[in-house]
Amino acid sequence: GTWWGVSERVKAPYQCWVELDLGRKCAVDETAINEPWNRTEEFLLEYRNNQDEDWKSAFKGTTMGRHYKRKFEPVTGRYWRLNMLKANHYPAIAEWQLFGPATSGAWRKCGRSPSSDSRPSWLPRCSATI
Repeated sequence: GTWWGVSERVKAPYQCWVELDLGRKCAVDETAINEPWNRTEEFLLEYRNNQDEDWKSAFKGTTMGRHYKRKFEPVTGRYWRLNMLKANHYPAIAEWQLFGPATSGAWRKCGRSPSSDSRPSWLPRCSATI
């Protein structure tokens, strides 16, 4: 498979980010991240609706690891950024997914993708494999 990793030109504390454009505004209330080598020590999940807006924080976290999942209060955004603020080595992400509330009409417009986790296959979701 593919994955995202930071260039070796980036030096400690390895501040870097990866961004997703969902194509339209979507309510999101959960994320799942696969960081195979557990290198990140501090990060922000951020969102905004227009490229000229400042980023807003959905939440701040510490380590991720292979099976990181977190629910948070629903927020609506088109652009999403996983912003690594500190890591002990070059960050690398194998998969990053965003999930929306099952009751969100706007979320259904974002599409669905197959699921290998415990969520029912009919649950509206957006995901991206990096």
